[in-house]
Amino acid sequence: MKTIAHWSRTKWLVFVSTCFYATFQGCARWRPHEETATVPTAWEKTTNSLFNDAFADFCSLPVSETEPGTRNVEILFGRAINLFNVQPKTSRNLKQAQDILEEIILTQADSPFSPAARYYLARIAELHQREPDLEKAKRIYRELMTSHPGNFFAQIAVIKFATLTLFEVTSPERKHLLYAELEPLVDNLTDPHLSSLYHFLLTDCAFRFGLPPEKALFHAQAAEGGLAWSRTRVDIYFWAGQAAIDLGRYDLAEDYFSRYLKASPRSIRSHYVRQLRDRVRSEQQRSLLTPLSEWSPLNRTGSSHLRPTDG
Repeated sequence: MKTIAHWSRTKWLVFVSTCFYATFQGCARWRPHEETATVPTAWEKTTNSLFNDAFADFCSLPVSETEPGTRNVEILFGRAINLFNVQPKTSRNLKQAQDILEEIILTQADSPFSPAARYYLARIAELHQREPDLEKAKRIYRELMTSHPGNFFAQIAVIKFATLTLFEVTSPERKHLLYAELEPLVDNLTDPHLSSLYHFLLTDCAFRFGLPPEKALFHAQAAEGGLAWSRTRVDIYFWAGQAAIDLGRYDLAEDYFSRYLKASPRSIRSHYVRQLRDRVRSEQQRSLLTPLSEWSPLNRTGSSHLRPTDG
């Protein structure tokens, strides 16, 4: 595979001239900062959501018009992803950002920024356009998954694609088929955190779609290890406990509910979780728990094992 250093000079000149045309008007409107901008500081501002300042910094950084290089593409890429976030948002800024990202994809396919550019094109279609184009976003996510398997942005695209697909408005039967098609994609995720997030999504949908509790418990337990956020972790404890009840694994349910209460003792669901834990501890109280199969899918993600009269 070619590297950035091997791009032809003609190819690079076409790429840079196109990107310059797309960003010239945008950059010209921004006053250079008094301090000297660097690529790391510009990215730090991007990370901190200081998009206007970051865009101004990227605009002040010079790009060679004669020689390609990772730094040059990185600067142009940085301009693009900040450009569609600068305030006020305008259709012109969005179009300029799209032009740069598309040019990176078309002319610098071997660049490490190419899959990232494809990912952000999908995000523009999904989130930043005035009228979201979810079908376009799904198409770009799928292309990214296919063209750069294993790449970090391709792995994120798996989660984005699955989320848009699983939550589209369709029949329950169709949702079950989509779930079965998308479930194996978890094997493509090598990043532990992203893998856990995908298992989290599959756990959520298993409850929403009324799938067997064995499936919900499997994905809940698979998600548990790599989740970094405490909020998602307690959701997993809650779901795993509910699935364990349906499977008659009361000791496991008690363990998960206890972990929930330890991690989030004052959450809005703590009262219900405490009731569930107390009931799974008692053989006499277990008969008061309602199987999830008797509840509608919309209730399966709530405190659904308690009867409405339980308060």
